[in-house]
Amino acid sequence: MPTGASHTQITLIKRSGERYLGLTCVDAEPSGALVSSLVQKSVAAAGGLHVGDVITSVNGHLVRGHRNVTALIDQATDVVGIVLAAPTRQCIIDKSNGRIGITCCNKANGFGVLVGGLEEGSLAVQEGVLVGDTVLSVNGSLVHSHDEANRLIDSSEVVSMVLAAGTREVVLNKGSGRKVGVTVANNIGGGAGVVVIGLEASDTLAATQLEIGEILLSVDGALVSDHADAIARMDDKSGSLRLVVGPRVRDLHAVLSAGSASANGKSDPCKPTFGSMQADLTVHRPLVQMDNRQ
Repeated sequence: MPTGASHTQITLIKRSGERYLGLTCVDAEPSGALVSSLVQKSVAAAGGLHVGDVITSVNGHLVRGHRNVTALIDQATDVVGIVLAAPTRQCIIDKSNGRIGITCCNKANGFGVLVGGLEEGSLAVQEGVLVGDTVLSVNGSLVHSHDEANRLIDSSEVVSMVLAAGTREVVLNKGSGRKVGVTVANNIGGGAGVVVIGLEASDTLAATQLEIGEILLSVDGALVSDHADAIARMDDKSGSLRLVVGPRVRDLHAVLSAGSASANGKSDPCKPTFGSMQADLTVHRPLVQMDNRQ
């Protein structure tokens, strides 16, 4: 399993007489500071920061960008309390033990790349990597394209990958005779996957394991491109469905306002449809939520 712990709060203690923590940041979008590099064995690296983390506050003060985070860290006397936008996890894979077996593809927006495919039984699978995971950095370098990720993975015998945390695998057994009962909508802004916006009933397969607002990233090892693709993959498969699910979207209201749909092409954000099954269902209330070295 991934070796790095998932967390959103980190406390660093400055070494006596030292000003720097050993991290470099750049501006993050829409706000915050993105950790772009770490000095090995530095306070920041030893304290659990990863290249790819986005720092949103330091000692209770919001971070607006890389210059701001520098000032806040400088102002701290000895204790530096850091809050991250989202948790990350680190995987360290030694390719001398076999094939890493990972395929990456470009994201529509933002930095990092998507895991688009995995070889069965490969080292990446053994380390808990899932199709739909986002790889933020490889061997201490941020990645922005699949070519860059592949080059970094190929260049080293031991590969350290930082991934966005929060994904999980869900298995739905359609052979049980129970309905899947889920409605999804396209993720706005070109985000990966589709968003769960409707669950038909409390005893359906989806309702027992999914939540409104979560992102469905892949079905049976294949990335889903849009709502029709996701519904078709779930409708066409008998037996067990393996879904990779990511954390909830930050603004579910915006997704619902953009419209929802299922494989039959109908659109209605207030009364979702479930493939061939119709359901008069009220959707749940939205769930609202230049480099510088330090």
